[in-house]
Amino acid sequence: MCCGRKGDVLTVPREVQHWLYFRSEQSCALFRDAAIAAGFKVVSEPSSKGDLPFGIVLARTQSVEQESIDRTVIELLHLSRRFDGDYDGWETPVVTP
Repeated sequence: MCCGRKGDVLTVPREVQHWLYFRSEQSCALFRDAAIAAGFKVVSEPSSKGDLPFGIVLARTQSVEQESIDRTVIELLHLSRRFDGDYDGWETPVVTP
């Protein structure tokens, strides 16, 4: 069992949410379809100001061990770049023993 900050048990699967933003509604929609096909669910589609006004929040249940979360972030980073988007980060609740 691996523990992170605040006693978080990193091996316990939990919903991890990821934020991404896009330049156009069409790019966001194409990304959404690809992300759903890759096993993510759409949590929300917030708007934003600036160059990347079309947002999407995705979620997938997984552990947050370093290798696992890195693999997911890299997957979403590459996928978002295919559609001229920007990966903004992730968050998840702390799971304690």
